[in-house]
Amino acid sequence: MDSPTSAKPRHPPKRSRTLAPATALSQQVGGHAGVQTTEDESLLLKPALPREITFYQLVRDIADASTGLHLLKEWIPKFFGVLNLEGKLADPGSGDVDLGGIPTIIPTSDSNSGSNGPSQTLVLENLIHGYRKPCILDVKLGTVLYDEDAPEAKKARMIKTAKETTSFQTGVRLTGFQVYSNFSPDPIAHGKAYGKSLKPEQLHEGIEHFFPCCLSASPESNSAAGLPPDTLLPLLTSVHASLTSLRKALEGAHLRMVGGSVLIVYEGDWERAAASLGHPEECRLYTVALIDFAHTQVVSEGPDRGVLKGMDTLLYLVDKRRKDVAELVANREVQSHA
Repeated sequence: MDSPTSAKPRHPPKRSRTLAPATALSQQVGGHAGVQTTEDESLLLKPALPREITFYQLVRDIADASTGLHLLKEWIPKFFGVLNLEGKLADPGSGDVDLGGIPTIIPTSDSNSGSNGPSQTLVLENLIHGYRKPCILDVKLGTVLYDEDAPEAKKARMIKTAKETTSFQTGVRLTGFQVYSNFSPDPIAHGKAYGKSLKPEQLHEGIEHFFPCCLSASPESNSAAGLPPDTLLPLLTSVHASLTSLRKALEGAHLRMVGGSVLIVYEGDWERAAASLGHPEECRLYTVALIDFAHTQVVSEGPDRGVLKGMDTLLYLVDKRRKDVAELVANREVQSHA
């Protein structure tokens, strides 16, 4: 089965008595505010409600294969534990963290802070760590945007939102994304408003904007975002393969996922992206992962059909983009031999 990242192994940080100082996540394209990273950007600190914490713990500790949750383990961010506002790692050893182990985090402050928001914080791997120019897309999955126990007023509001956007008809909404030009250090961002403005028949335009193709290697003549076609085509082929495997895993999982997303990240730096094609052990070309489980719960009656519908839509869109770029590459080869 395809991994959520390329072949390069993940390298968690060294153990220490306390977590490194945290700063606000600078490249967040979706989700709620408040997410932070450690100073070295290797870990993500995300305020979380009990249901999301429970989900990560269930997937980490799953022993019963009947729920299918074990199929999702390789597709979600590595889970290191939970902090209550502040915390320290239980094991202060100086060795590397075992790739297969989960560090225990001991709370060091009173969790009764009186805050109206989440009092606990998930400690997760930062999936964009290690990318030089991370192009990031958050795709919200599902046709239902509310919990079954939500107030009727909220249900009505969420049904209206789903029908006014692409969620209800296609099972996806482009929550937000950013891309890079090879000739600029600054990302080009598309926020929530852009994704909400799209009609179902326009979704392919959003995917084209996230996977742009740059046809010139000269910063003077072309500063548009995108990878060269010869790099973009194998990237799209690999991303589609990973999405296919993720869809298969979701089909076998007994859950209802409201507000969950597929996160797609790829390297926007031409040199590193090209190097990853020949030497994937040195740097990652892309990451595909499943994120955001604040409203996810295990059920007994099979997969979430709305989520699967969204995966089918996303697979179609990525495959369409792949075919368009393949045609472009073929035409360029014909022209070069003319």
